[in-house]
Amino acid sequence: MLTGKVVLAETGKADSTLIALLYRPGNDSAVQKNKPDYVSRLSGDGSFSFVHLPAGSFNLYALKDGDGSKTYNSKKEIFAFADASVSISENTEPVLLYASAVEKEKPPAPQKPTVKNKKLVYNLTPQATVLDLLGSFELSFNAPLQNFDPAKLILRDTNYKAVPPGVWSIDSSRTKISLRAAWQEGMAYRLIIDSTAFSDSSGNRIALADTIKLKAKDMSDYGHVVLRFSNLELGKKPVLQFVQGEEIKYSYPLIASEWSNTFINPGEYELRILFDSNSNGKWDPGDYSKKLQPEKAITLSQKLGVRANWDNERDIKL
Repeated sequence: MLTGKVVLAETGKADSTLIALLYRPGNDSAVQKNKPDYVSRLSGDGSFSFVHLPAGSFNLYALKDGDGSKTYNSKKEIFAFADASVSISENTEPVLLYASAVEKEKPPAPQKPTVKNKKLVYNLTPQATVLDLLGSFELSFNAPLQNFDPAKLILRDTNYKAVPPGVWSIDSSRTKISLRAAWQEGMAYRLIIDSTAFSDSSGNRIALADTIKLKAKDMSDYGHVVLRFSNLELGKKPVLQFVQGEEIKYSYPLIASEWSNTFINPGEYELRILFDSNSNGKWDPGDYSKKLQPEKAITLSQKLGVRANWDNERDIKL
């Protein structure tokens, strides 16, 4: 009998849609070309079991079988593999596999924005005018920008006196521009926009010059978070991640068993620990062709609710 569990390496969570596969030892490419000798479906917690197996050794894999072929034939398929063959006996230890996809599925391409009435228009939400002290101010447009002149975007205080200008950037779609500056706590700003600052590929510009009122957050708008870890293996280069939905909001390398930060926006977060073996600050998938296992992460079972102007403290045992 062989038992084990499969978790997603990026989160440490189970995915019961995977299947476990056993192959008799041979060519490593068998899992990519041939159907397995044995298949087991995963339970809700990611566990699997093979019973009534003959004595011998097997190569063990797990796969999210998108096309029903029971073979690993796409880098977009979530896949896991054991580093060594597993010998079947009465005392075979359970096996833990970490699954990942070399390439993530790309979301559907968004429809290209259209310009109505031949006007270039920017969008500004009320939240965008409240400046995160450590974040950027953003403007999005209804069409890609052909020309963008940051010199025609002037940042001033409420008396229209000059302030440190910051740095503008534009995203790859050319529909969003961002300003990163050294925002001063609680300070009000004016962003003066010249009508010739932007144009699209048809030469369309915004209809009129404009002035946008901005205000930076106060320290009291943030939560102070203190986390104390026990059994944290600093040698594995842990990175603390605050996650909402599918988005990593904050990411911080951990260099001690206690961590604190005074600039966490209020809200509820999943806490995740990434073991960043190559120290590049992000999670990296595995690659079966290189026999490279993915970096591992764990998601803590209890979410963290952060309140503004509050000391949010927690002791965490890993």
